[in-house]
Amino acid sequence: MKKTLSSLLERPSSQKKVVTFLLILGASLPVSLGLIRLLTFSAYQTLPTFKPTSPPMGPSAMAPDLPGTGTLLYEPFDSFEAGIWRHFVRRGKTEYRLFSEEGETSLKAKSRHSASGLIRNVRFRPQEYPVLSWRWKAEELPEGADLKTRRGSDAAARIYVIFEGKKPFSMKRLLNYVWALDQPREAFLRSWFSSNSRIVVLESGREGIGRWHLEKRNLLEDYRKAFREEPGEVAGIALMTDSDNTGTEAVAYYDDLRVSRE
Repeated sequence: MKKTLSSLLERPSSQKKVVTFLLILGASLPVSLGLIRLLTFSAYQTLPTFKPTSPPMGPSAMAPDLPGTGTLLYEPFDSFEAGIWRHFVRRGKTEYRLFSEEGETSLKAKSRHSASGLIRNVRFRPQEYPVLSWRWKAEELPEGADLKTRRGSDAAARIYVIFEGKKPFSMKRLLNYVWALDQPREAFLRSWFSSNSRIVVLESGREGIGRWHLEKRNLLEDYRKAFREEPGEVAGIALMTDSDNTGTEAVAYYDDLRVSRE
């Protein structure tokens, strides 16, 4: 091998350039493969990127923490303010609109083979405001949904809480509260789409469908159980009704979203 390489290097300069190029290419190949693996790993670790579109509706209610109330944010979904809730799209567009029934207004979400949602920027420390509560109602569940599989990872209703990483450049974390089709209540599952996301099943199946359910969660307790660490700041809250993976339809309603001390 040494003799062959030596003889090649003694040939005209054009051939030497070819040999030099091949040597550099051979040396850089392991580095390139390592870089590809790193980028693939990073993509898996990163939460899905959402394509923002124009706000679908307009005004929202955000209340500061008034003395004696203990409430940081309250969203009654009576109206919307442009720019407060932004539409994000993963695949197709779920329809979100205000819906009035018996004098009460809520947010109605209807998904047809789609996965998009509404996201709102809000920043707070869960150590100070650990309680998240809301009401929701499922009207139609996505047939064939199974959160333990990639192809069945749909839910009639979801509430996302987005946490900042505790260290510089660390990845965000996501708690994803869902109304599932067939998973047991209080199950904690890993998301198929991000290792930094955990699914918490609050309601399951057709029992109670068509009726409003009040949910109240302690973000600190759920985060510690899901990730086995202390949380960073909350950076946003989102909701989504999706049925893109199963190719079916789903309908749900949301109301009275609140962040409070207790």
